Amino acid sequence: MVQNLYSKKLKVYSGELSTEIRHSIQNIKSLLNKRKLDILEWDENSVAISVVLKIQLPPRGNYQDIDIREKEPVLIVFNKLSYPYKAPRAFSDRLDFPKKKLAHLYVSKTGKPAPFCLTRGNLDEWFAEKEIRDYIFQIKSWLCDAASGELASDNNQYEPLRLEGYNGTSVYKYKEFADYVNSKQGITSNTGFVLGLFYETQAKTEKKAASFRFLGFVETTDDVGKIFKNNLGLTGENHIDKWQYGIILWDKNHTVQEEYLVELPSCGKELYHFINTFNMDISAALEAYCGYDISTKRSSFPIIVSIKRPHNVIGYNSDIEFVNFSTAVSLEEINARQLNADSKIVFQSHIEPLSIEKAREVSGLRNGLGSLIIAGCGALGSKIVMHLIRSGYSNMLLLDGDSFSAHNLVRHSLFPEQVGKNKAIALKSVAESFYKYDNLEEDLIALPIDADIFTDPKILDEADWFLDFTASKSFFNHQIKNIKETSTNICKATMLNNGKLGVLFVEGKNRSPRLDDLLVLTYDLYKQYPFISQYLQSEHDRSKQESTIINVGVGCNSETTILSDEVVSIHSAAFYGVLKNEYERKSFKDDGYIFINRIDTENEFKIESYSFVVPPLITITLHNGWEVRIKPEIAIKMKSEMGVAMPYETGGVFIGTINKKNRTIHVTDMIPAPSDSESNEVTFYRGINNLPEEIDKIKKMSGQVFGYIGEWHSHPFGPNGLSQQDMKEVNKHLKEFRSLSNPIPLFIMLATPEGLIPFVFE
Repeated sequence: MVQNLYSKKLKVYSGELSTEIRHSIQNIKSLLNKRKLDILEWDENSVAISVVLKIQLPPRGNYQDIDIREKEPVLIVFNKLSYPYKAPRAFSDRLDFPKKKLAHLYVSKTGKPAPFCLTRGNLDEWFAEKEIRDYIFQIKSWLCDAASGELASDNNQYEPLRLEGYNGTSVYKYKEFADYVNSKQGITSNTGFVLGLFYETQAKTEKKAASFRFLGFVETTDDVGKIFKNNLGLTGENHIDKWQYGIILWDKNHTVQEEYLVELPSCGKELYHFINTFNMDISAALEAYCGYDISTKRSSFPIIVSIKRPHNVIGYNSDIEFVNFSTAVSLEEINARQLNADSKIVFQSHIEPLSIEKAREVSGLRNGLGSLIIAGCGALGSKIVMHLIRSGYSNMLLLDGDSFSAHNLVRHSLFPEQVGKNKAIALKSVAESFYKYDNLEEDLIALPIDADIFTDPKILDEADWFLDFTASKSFFNHQIKNIKETSTNICKATMLNNGKLGVLFVEGKNRSPRLDDLLVLTYDLYKQYPFISQYLQSEHDRSKQESTIINVGVGCNSETTILSDEVVSIHSAAFYGVLKNEYERKSFKDDGYIFINRIDTENEFKIESYSFVVPPLITITLHNGWEVRIKPEIAIKMKSEMGVAMPYETGGVFIGTINKKNRTIHVTDMIPAPSDSESNEVTFYRGINNLPEEIDKIKKMSGQVFGYIGEWHSHPFGPNGLSQQDMKEVNKHLKEFRSLSNPIPLFIMLATPEGLIPFVFE
């Protein structure tokens, strides 16, 4: 059979070829057992070879008698400038190839060879890890699938048009367009078209067509005013000249079109023919288009053609395929209300605008954290908020009373145009710019106030999470004293040690462990982790204060704070990852949680993470307002030592912290009774052997954060209160404590069979 081959029209190439192309052609000859392959001129930068590939056809015949043959002539085109970094292009050499019946073909003009779409993804990326023999096998596999009807294998969905050489974009929600077109089915007043208002996002240039974003459908003149009102904030009144009408067309009879598009119009005459092929009336649509005048600077407008397919289009939940065109329009054409035959037509890519739903899908956000109250939209808070926003999360109340300053640009997620605006409100506006087609008004709220009033339990319990990203010591103390039991998950994230450490705390159920517990227990890790000890010592050396426990974070709002953007970004990403993965509290359930992110730059750049599950502390509130919070293992150890010493009394010294501001004592460790202690059934005299040295060592290693805070002794047989001898000692030591330059309360605890009984004297 004489075949009409495109290669017959090509001249033999006689120029030089790169080593890579010559080597690949030689491999193809060896693979196909050919002694010679003619090298042909394709264009100025490319050469082609024509090969015949043997195709294994289905034994029961081709699917729907599609004309795929046992011996298929194929053109393989190499770019002389970019091969092998750019993959070859493959075409059928047959001009009668059944391209209207097949998916996975790029559009081509009549008389031009059909280009194969060999992979779903980027062909160049696929070829980067393959050899030319793999490429040949991929072509054969494509032709085998074509013969068996398996090119479009997506659950009987329709393969959309594949285009190369897009010029400009049209941004709209596919579902909105498909729903509109489908809603017109069966309506007697169905005109087969509707005008749409578009915003010109990119003006036409000599080489680039204009790009558009859809704003709304125009059925009546009243719709124009509504669209203008709804979109004024997105485009601005000063840009009204960029508003353009466009045309959306469909077949009034909704006839199903099964054949694939193989060529697209490039001029006005071809566009008329193309649209008429699908029983659409472009003349009536142009008449309506030219009747409106929203812009006196009309230069281009979009034309979107809706084609009904036999199945849902791949990637969408509707059977409508949209083909997007753009054309330049002259005043002459507007007055004549028709396009010139030689008017240039370009096809455009469709971009689906980002939606909350799509962002969640792309970011892998399977479930949300519920409703969030976020205090602090500074450097750290803004970056975590932006992680949430980019993930499609919008159920947030943002709180910050501060304005965005120019120096904040160094490490904040906002940009120069937000300078002078409130941080919380500016972040909300950024979120709204991400999701222009989603209404965030009810979900995302921003208030230019600090978070103090939102710690009221009546308000707090309405949220699932309260996230504190401030570096405020005052607000930290406010949360400790003013938030009582709540069902809300309370979390705080901050940075320490000039950003070298990032810490995130999640409180346990009913606020145990509490934020201050988690901070103290983080510092208590100095015994196991030298970098914690080094940080606490450096803080003490810097401040020359007895305690650094009140230092709860690095404030980033000062112009003098030295903290680079990548440090804040690293910590914010880590913190968001913890929150995202712990939304169900899988690892710590009702317990508290400490996450430490460390950046080590001393020897080489290194990031390390540590996490700790923290069980509830034993909490005892005294009548005088003092609160004692004890690590559970300390209580167990006290009871154990009381049992071992019975029937004698025993005791020891407490190590921990005292926060006079919050009237809180944290017991983190204990030192057993020194060797020179004395005891019997009714008395205990604590000795001093090696005790001062041991306490000094603790104070030094912890940067003065931890030290002596009180004493305990046992009453193995009662009483459940202080004896007369105990009170004598209390009065004696209380006098000493009050004479100190920085007096601390006198803290004593009894261990009895009934439990632990603390006493605090001032």
